Amino acid sequence: MAYRTPRTLVISEEDRSWRLAALVICCCLSWVGVGASLAVLSRYATESEVTGQNSKKSELPLIVVFSNEGAPDATVPTNNGLAWLMNSMLKGRLVRTVPEQGSRFVPGVPPPGPFIPGEAADSWLPPTTTNKDKAHPDKKTGPNNLRVLVRGQVATILRQQYGFKPPQVRDMDQLWQSVPEADAFLQIRNHLKDVSGPGRPSPNTPTAQKLILVSHPHRLPYLVLLARAAGFVVAVLDPVLYSVVPWSTFGCGPLGYASAADPHSAVHREDNRFRVYVDQLRSSDPDQLKVLEPLLRAANATLRFYKCTTHNQDVSPTTASRQCMEPEHR
Repeated sequence: MAYRTPRTLVISEEDRSWRLAALVICCCLSWVGVGASLAVLSRYATESEVTGQNSKKSELPLIVVFSNEGAPDATVPTNNGLAWLMNSMLKGRLVRTVPEQGSRFVPGVPPPGPFIPGEAADSWLPPTTTNKDKAHPDKKTGPNNLRVLVRGQVATILRQQYGFKPPQVRDMDQLWQSVPEADAFLQIRNHLKDVSGPGRPSPNTPTAQKLILVSHPHRLPYLVLLARAAGFVVAVLDPVLYSVVPWSTFGCGPLGYASAADPHSAVHREDNRFRVYVDQLRSSDPDQLKVLEPLLRAANATLRFYKCTTHNQDVSPTTASRQCMEPEHR
């Protein structure tokens, strides 16, 4: 068999030009694809920030406010005080430190043992307006960028008396037609479009969004339980800040209640709500209840402290706090 010399592949100048052009086109298409992907991711990040999902980017949590509930003559004064507190916070005017003796809502400084705030839920201080914030009003960590969901009468007061409107302050009752408190946090999850997998949300599948709860301090143990059961990471407004509210200006006593309201009955009402919800979890989801045990201990200790302080209204805040922290009251 005759041996044949292998053919040498010869690329003409025309072929070289065509291949070079094809390579340039492929490179351009690749860069376009990468750019499109980055654009989609960028848009997702922006939308997440708007809805509150990307808390690391915005560096601010979502504030959720619950009004005091009951007869108008007993709740309007308290809700006016809460609205004043929110107005001061949103305008960066809230004083972040107050004298220790000025607070009836702090179970010891620091609180010895589990309390709310404490081991189960952190306390949170809002940002204040600085000269730098005034020079850069679009700064993402300033008070102007706080976003708030409000349930109840405080929403109306903030809108009518202080001029707050969406998107900064949204009325939960308008969004969801006065859903029960136990369902409000599930509605908030849907509102934030935070997908945490199928099934009922639980502390084992937390959301990406941190909530700061604001209400009358006596309501916070129950509200923290509802939020944690819905899978949220939760903190509460530092309780010392409630002492800067001019309660007497709104017709309230030192515990933040109107003269027509009985503080002791109010704490017992919150305690009963708390225990009813715990009983429901005990029968419907004992595994979840076990996860929440540290929170339950802190909430019970806090409610006992508040029951004690309502019996010691006539003594100074410092004396009441000290007496209510003694072992027989804990």
